[in-house]
Amino acid sequence: WEETFESEDIVSKGWRIVNRDSSDGTVTFFSPFEFFKLAQQNAYKGNYFLKLNFENANSKNVTDDWIITPKLYNIQENDSISFWCGAIDKVFKDSLKIYISETDNETGSFILKDYFKVDGPAGSWHKKSYDLSEFKGKNIYFAVNYYLLNAGPTGSSSDNVWIDYFALTGKGYGG
Repeated sequence: WEETFESEDIVSKGWRIVNRDSSDGTVTFFSPFEFFKLAQQNAYKGNYFLKLNFENANSKNVTDDWIITPKLYNIQENDSISFWCGAIDKVFKDSLKIYISETDNETGSFILKDYFKVDGPAGSWHKKSYDLSEFKGKNIYFAVNYYLLNAGPTGSSSDNVWIDYFALTGKGYGG
């Protein structure tokens, strides 16, 4: 199973995007664009990639946006899921949380698996990969959460982060 974001319509393919902070900002799809004359940002694979930034914060400077995969069926030992991410630089501490749910795709059902700062520079991509062996024989949902306090245009914890190309490798995904 893989998702290369060939179109902006991922909801019809079982993906779920949740804006828990109730801000006006949303997850945005981009095709290549020039990032403030720092670098050309291209999709890692496919036509589009997901981009989140400081504009995703609410009036209390909190950002809490979720990207949840479709159900991933029949996970097997040594299966892994990976995706690619990047950020503009290390000055602003954009970070992502990784969650997994064995029950459903409601945000309250997920268990935190990782929390990391996204690396730059603009124009680059970095692979994150997670072993799913502990979920052998189960169906799961995988979520990436862009959660920041002190975010927004006046905050010191957010700038820009991008996400692309999810892949489940191994013997799983009978869906």
